[in-house]
Amino acid sequence: MAPRSELVLGQVDVDDAGFVRVDARQRTSSPRLYAVGDVCAGAWWTVSAAIGQAGIAVKDFERRLAADEFTALLAPGPTFAPSGWEA
Repeated sequence: MAPRSELVLGQVDVDDAGFVRVDARQRTSSPRLYAVGDVCAGAWWTVSAAIGQAGIAVKDFERRLAADEFTALLAPGPTFAPSGWEA
């Protein structure tokens, strides 16, 4: 079974088969991107495994938010609001 990782190719590290490489907390090589399920290297192709991986990722994301780890990663850049829209 080949992974459907086309969306993130060139943005994160993948193995020779195209599976996204993740650490024990489901983090990819991109600082703000997590991956779960059958797109991950070494994944078990079951729904229950994907749910478990998602739980791990959410807990790590929450921990990083509480520790304010994302402030340094957020840089000013283009917005995605439609033209003419004001905050």
